[in-house]
Amino acid sequence: MGPDFLVHVWKSARKCWSGRSKRGGDAEDLLAIADGDEHEVHCNNPPLNAPFRYPNNRTWTTKYTWYSFVPRSLFEQYRRAAYWYFTAMAGLSLTPFSPYRPVSVILPLLFVIALGMARELWEDVRRARGDREINSRPVTCCTRGTAQVKLWRELLVGDVVKVKDKEFFPADLLLLQSSNSDGVCYVETKNLDGETNLKVRQASQSTSHLVSDESFKDFDAVLKCEPPNASLYTFSGRLEFPDGQVSPMGPPQVLLRDSCLQNTDYVYGVVIYAGRDTKVMRNAINPPSKRSRMDQKLDHIMWVMFGILFVMSLATGLAGGLLTRFRLSRLFYFRPFEDNPYYNPRRAAIAGIIAFVNGLVLYGYLIPISLYVTLEIVRVIQALFIGQDLGMYDEETDRPAKVKSSGLNEELGQVDTILSDKTGTLTANQMDFCKCTIDGTSYGTGSTDVERASKRLGIPFLEAHAEDADTSDPVVKGFNFQDDRLMDGKWLKQENADRIKLFFQTLALCHTALPEGDIADPKSIQYRAESPDETALVVAAQQFGYVFYKKTPTTLYVREITGTKGETADNAYELLNVLEFSSARKRMSVIVRLPGGNIVLLSKGADSVMLDRLDRHDEEHISITLDHLRTYAEVGLRTLVFAYKELKPVEYEQWLEKFTTAQNVIGKNREEILEEVQDEIERGLKLLGGTGVEDKLQEGVPKCIERLAQAGIKIWVLTGDKMETAINIGYACSLLRPGMDKLIVSLGGSSVQVLDEKLSHGGLSPDDRARRRKDELQTLVRQQLDDGLRAFESNIELDELPRGSSSSRHEGGSGRFANILQRDSGGVSSFRSFGSQNLQRTMSRDRSSYTKMDDAVNDAYALVIDGDSLAVILTGDLQNSFMELATKCSSVICCRVSPKQKAFVAKLVMKGLGKDKLCLAIGDGANDVGMIQVANVGVGIIGVEGAQAAMAADFTIAKFRFLERLLLVHGHWCYRRISVMIRYFLFKVCLIGWISVYSNIFTVFSGNPLYDDWYASFYSTVFTALPVGAVGTTDQDVSAEDCIRYPQLYRAGQRQQYFNTKLVFLSIIHSVYASLVIFFFPVALYLVSAFRSNGQPAALQDFGAALFTGLVLVPNLQLFTYVHYFTWIHHFLIWGSILVWFLFLIIYGSLSPELSTGAFMEFVEVLAPSPSYWLLQLLVVVVAIFPDVIVRSFQWLLRPADYQIVLGLAKFKSQTTTTTPAPTPA
Repeated sequence: MGPDFLVHVWKSARKCWSGRSKRGGDAEDLLAIADGDEHEVHCNNPPLNAPFRYPNNRTWTTKYTWYSFVPRSLFEQYRRAAYWYFTAMAGLSLTPFSPYRPVSVILPLLFVIALGMARELWEDVRRARGDREINSRPVTCCTRGTAQVKLWRELLVGDVVKVKDKEFFPADLLLLQSSNSDGVCYVETKNLDGETNLKVRQASQSTSHLVSDESFKDFDAVLKCEPPNASLYTFSGRLEFPDGQVSPMGPPQVLLRDSCLQNTDYVYGVVIYAGRDTKVMRNAINPPSKRSRMDQKLDHIMWVMFGILFVMSLATGLAGGLLTRFRLSRLFYFRPFEDNPYYNPRRAAIAGIIAFVNGLVLYGYLIPISLYVTLEIVRVIQALFIGQDLGMYDEETDRPAKVKSSGLNEELGQVDTILSDKTGTLTANQMDFCKCTIDGTSYGTGSTDVERASKRLGIPFLEAHAEDADTSDPVVKGFNFQDDRLMDGKWLKQENADRIKLFFQTLALCHTALPEGDIADPKSIQYRAESPDETALVVAAQQFGYVFYKKTPTTLYVREITGTKGETADNAYELLNVLEFSSARKRMSVIVRLPGGNIVLLSKGADSVMLDRLDRHDEEHISITLDHLRTYAEVGLRTLVFAYKELKPVEYEQWLEKFTTAQNVIGKNREEILEEVQDEIERGLKLLGGTGVEDKLQEGVPKCIERLAQAGIKIWVLTGDKMETAINIGYACSLLRPGMDKLIVSLGGSSVQVLDEKLSHGGLSPDDRARRRKDELQTLVRQQLDDGLRAFESNIELDELPRGSSSSRHEGGSGRFANILQRDSGGVSSFRSFGSQNLQRTMSRDRSSYTKMDDAVNDAYALVIDGDSLAVILTGDLQNSFMELATKCSSVICCRVSPKQKAFVAKLVMKGLGKDKLCLAIGDGANDVGMIQVANVGVGIIGVEGAQAAMAADFTIAKFRFLERLLLVHGHWCYRRISVMIRYFLFKVCLIGWISVYSNIFTVFSGNPLYDDWYASFYSTVFTALPVGAVGTTDQDVSAEDCIRYPQLYRAGQRQQYFNTKLVFLSIIHSVYASLVIFFFPVALYLVSAFRSNGQPAALQDFGAALFTGLVLVPNLQLFTYVHYFTWIHHFLIWGSILVWFLFLIIYGSLSPELSTGAFMEFVEVLAPSPSYWLLQLLVVVVAIFPDVIVRSFQWLLRPADYQIVLGLAKFKSQTTTTTPAPTPA
């Protein structure tokens, strides 16, 4: 290295450390870069990038390192408060006055913690293996013209790499050249956004000479671009060459790490971002942490149990101190002498403290530490079952359902409101060209889903459009157009053939699609485009006779029809500029040079942005076209406006200079500057016409939405469509149903136009006019919201809801559910299998608990609001009024919603619903990610728009219709399973907790347990652990078919019917009763009778083992009253757990007395031979469980729950089918 190199490095370092001067105001300063906005890369010379200290290309996704695993994983475990308590109890067990041996307290705690840490370690080892595999991938490096193989982790910023077909890009690269002469390559970004459509990337003309490894020997350039960021779809920079040449760089020249090269032999690229600076790693952030409502309630229960435990321990300490002070002298066996530090009557305070500490340890089983581990395991198994459900497997895409956040399984059974995207979520994102309007004439008679739905539903408003609709299926994918006037070149004979030709040329040229196929067979040509809309339009041009068949960086080739007998001609159009589409622009344009030499701008976009850019000299033509587009929207079509503009050479050259300057801008305001320049040329357009493209509904969507509505779930659809389109698609998908009243909130009427005219002539300043307009718009929206609330309230008060809706409102709960079942059973009204009179009387009486859910929701109303009104609500003080009205409606449609507004709407809905109701968001695109992450539960659909929504979601499915099964079946089951499991867990841990209290009282608060401490240690982790796991994973109250057939069953989760304060309290009360039976029956039996065969009374170890046998039998056998779906698994685990207890007694008792202590040969020599022992267990089980069986039986007969009615109906139907004789054949 010579001095020149050192000087260059020093200058680069000074520039890096000192920053650059602020941007000036002249034209050249437009290219300057603000402080902190520059990322400078010396291409083909990595040592010159060393002063910038860019990271290497090694990446890692592991959570831990070898030295941080133990402390960090322990921190994760100790986020649960119960672990802190048991750790404190383990410490107290080391004291000399502890009631349990330390090992019996510490071992279960270590087991639970080790299990959690092992799971963390297993997951992290898997991540580390994946990281090692990725970092060790080979790649060909061609820096300075020397080809050598490097590992991914060895690459540096500035290295030139050669990536071959089917290989992944090792870092974020700037495309320099490809094997294709035009510099084009094809990239699959499935690993980034899930999209399987190939993306087109094209090298700049300035690097087209780099065609071989040797050509990089003398290649030098400096790339100045934006700093590393997480945006996958944006990039701005410029490539500066030593000769002063500057070439702008944008997204088409960027190859992102983890995307794959396809259909291209090789490409050359230079590393611009490496390692953790790459865009994929910048996007690798953890999603917002979501906790289920069940977990939050469980935390509250744990705190209550902590409180009960502390109070009982405190009472134990007080009682122990008082007894030591006043009564212990009578109990000589405690040795209440002055030399006894624990039971000295003169030091009663110390005795009380010891009793308090003993109480904390003894009663500690009230805190179910094993519940957390059991919950994690059960949820993982539930997730596996969901993923294996063939009812949610999509054969077309070979995708099953996936659970990414198993901690939210039970939330699926409690959803109150669904927020849904439309395009790609409710629809298939399969676009079909249906209609078009050209020069004021409408063409196309193909039918749409909305038109077919209008016939099915008998909606008068739509029947006018549906009368003449052609119901035939499309012959060509993406083209459902029937009209002979435009087919086979017949349009050439029309008077306005020149206008029609220009319209077809615009279809064939104004896009970014790429053709695949041979022009020798035009019908074989297919197109790859970044959106299905664009594909449908190019396919339409192909069917009309304008076949786009080849594209180079500067030229578009089209074979055009020239006669009615199939004559064609090939024309080449010079592609000058592409003004790309974006969600903000809502339009795209191309500037081309026609074969005759004229320069023309061709543009297409949404009418909301195109109308303002049209030349208004031909108002009649514009008005007619808008009427046609409005009609298209009414039948559910997505509309676009097409226009053109002839450009003079001088005008174009002046604009091109500004456009080139804007392209070279680097920084946050680049897009704003580009938009200004693009907007300048896209003014004064001449209208050509418009198109209507249908996005067909997915299969099963209407039936799915109808069932979800019957389940009491309110559905919101957020769409960018016009209000007319959204309303009619709402009818087609059953979101809006015949008989529903629509409450419309809109700022699209004449009142807004009058307001704008009034303000424009008011002489106000721009700021005052904007402020006044905002206030007036808020007043208009407030008035519409108030009108809707008054209309709703007046109907409620007068009980005059139209079309029979009042009956559905006032008849709730089991009464309404029974009527549904009666209709389903074909008019059977007796339900003889239950006892008809009691059942019907109960159903008509038991309404109060069910009407709470229905009193705020009215199935007769739907709210429709446009984007302008929604924007006013989101930025003003009308949010409470809006949510008050929206929550009273069963369906809400938000029209013209921007991607940014979706997340705001989700936050608003979450706030309006409160903590007692859950919100689910479902979508398929990147613009749905914010909404999905904000909602309580996020569901992603992997569709045409990619998998970014699915990657951010908690659950993924392939089709919207699977949401029905996900919620109504698995959601209902998971909610009930987890609820029953937690209630049962509380029941069984409270059993041993209360018995510990009773035993401490009987031992005069001395803390001496009545049973071996190993019995208690294995109680929750071994003797009663597995059966409750079976309940949490396999139990069913009703079958999957009945869950779908009777969606009303889902409302149990919305009402929190299986897990609430009342049921938790009843479980605790039941545990108190059962614990009294388990404890006092042995006390009563062994105090009054001999136990051993020689006439001796029962010893302490005899009493303890007999008592604990009942403590194992009762909770295990109690499960038979919890379970509704018995399988061999349940019997095996229940009886197996009981058998394990007896085997433990035998094995533990066979150990040496030093290890087994009082349990030595206890079962074999004492318990098993004693008839009273077995009689005691039978009495304890019967008396402890029988009252619960009686209560459940009477509840089943007199006040049946919804699922019990369904079970009774199924039994009644099976009996009827069995007793009905088969018909005699004729």
